[in-house]
Amino acid sequence: MNYTRKLQSTILFLITICLISSCNKRELNYITYYQKVSEIDSILRFANQPEIAVKEYGKLFKKYEPKNQEKTREYETYIILAQKSNIDFGGKKSLKKLIYLTAPYSVFGSGKEYYPLYNKYGMDSLEVKKEIDHWKNSLNKTLVDSLTIAMIRDQKYRSKEDYDEDLFLLADAKNSTLLKQTFEKYGYPSIYKIGIKGNDGINIHVYSIMLHMVMSKDYEYLKNKLYEFIKSGECPPEVYSVFVDRHESIYNKRILYGDYGIIENVDSTLIDKNRKAIGLPSTRHKQKIGRDRHAYKDLVETL
Repeated sequence: MNYTRKLQSTILFLITICLISSCNKRELNYITYYQKVSEIDSILRFANQPEIAVKEYGKLFKKYEPKNQEKTREYETYIILAQKSNIDFGGKKSLKKLIYLTAPYSVFGSGKEYYPLYNKYGMDSLEVKKEIDHWKNSLNKTLVDSLTIAMIRDQKYRSKEDYDEDLFLLADAKNSTLLKQTFEKYGYPSIYKIGIKGNDGINIHVYSIMLHMVMSKDYEYLKNKLYEFIKSGECPPEVYSVFVDRHESIYNKRILYGDYGIIENVDSTLIDKNRKAIGLPSTRHKQKIGRDRHAYKDLVETL
């Protein structure tokens, strides 16, 4: 009897621990992640301390599933620095994650610069291509189809040849409805869900479509959903900041994040406070990242 009770208590304890662990994982706020990435990136760019940066990235990626933002490229940076410093970054398992995070850009030939590194860990070009193909096959075909149509619709009546304000406003209304349906059913349509190239080689820029929604009656809904997607890690903070800034610059002659438009007499301290609140680097840091884009290429070539 005592044995049975002890067994039941043990099982109940283990279930409770699992539930708590599961809840904690689900409730991770990626704004905190993005803030930490900015902090670590500053250690690398401003303090020039790559050894500290790589260790901090290692800690961060144990807690959060890594992202690889277009400008900071945090996971790529981590792998490169770890390899150069002979720090264990997780070997082949982590390199497969790198392939996945860079796969969307493979349509432009990007990612091949890492082939020598993959080879060092026993992955030839065929295995890398297989991993990329696996990602391609996982894309949401329904989303690719609908967003290809949305992209064509978004651009058609804005072109010089077919410009028609009434028709592009009608197109925007249709795209707004589509985005609402997409957000509710699939979450944010990131490049990992839809890729960069749609059907017939059409470039899909959800970012561009979103910018044309700032005057939509659905603006508040879309804004709130984007914020939710930042917290869940589905949407980069910059998509939200540009979306809000464009709306604010049109309707209130102000900007909140410094990512769209030029407004005189901007309070830079407030701008940086707002940027940090959604996980963006400071304005000064953002400018530094822009200036360093060529230095990143040099860093990769040292592998």
